[in-house]
This record gives sequence, structure tokens and C-alpha cells, in this order.
Amino acid sequence: MKLIDTDILIDFSHEIEAAEQFLETLRNNGEVLAISAITRMELVEGCRNKRELTEVIEFLGEFKLIHLSEQISQKAIELIERYKLSHGLLIPDAIIAATAIMMNSELYSKNARHFKMIKELKVTKPY
Repeated sequence: MKLIDTDILIDFSHEIEAAEQFLETLRNNGEVLAISAITRMELVEGCRNKRELTEVIEFLGEFKLIHLSEQISQKAIELIERYKLSHGLLIPDAIIAATAIMMNSELYSKNARHFKMIKELKVTKPY
């Protein structure tokens, strides 16, 4: 399973070719593509009208949705406590990182620098 960060899905929605090719390659390789519940919330929050909301919900149906669990919440809290002051880790990034760690999944993000201090997390910048 590959966890996809919000930034890549935003690029896809803006029809950025690199994002389109990246997701298509993963799909063609038979990878299970997943998103954190926080990614879904971030994308819905960015909708400006019902049409966009409908499109986002339909698009996200293609991804396995990983809900927050007690384990993910505990790991996110641990990450925030460890990295907020030293590295400026934000809550959404902590939750996404915790999701990847607890699911033993690689995280694909253009913002790998947001996560570089988390040694137990495998982050790949796809393009």
C-alpha cells in the first residue's frame, strides 16, 4: 500500500502532468493507493462549491481511506510532542506521518522536507 499526501492530489486536480503520470504509474503497477482521513478532510475543505465537492468525493473513491485509530492518534501526538518545537511539525502532517508509520506504508509527498526528521517514516518525493 502506498499512502499519497494531499499535495500530490492537489496537483492532480490542477491537471499537473507529473502528478497524473505518477498516479497512473502506481495504478498500472497494481499498487493499492491510500489516503489518510486528514487528506480527505483537507481536500473537502478546499472545495468552493457543491460541484467541486461532488468531484472531490468521486475522485477520492478511487483511494483506500485510512481512518484515524487510537494507534494513529497516539503516534501523531508523539510526533507533535517530539517535532513541533524543533521542526515546526503541523497537526495534519503529524497525522499523515503517523498513518503511514502505523500502516507500515511508504508516504509519497512533494513536501518530503516536512517529514525528514521522522526517521521511522519512509518518504518519497515522486516528482
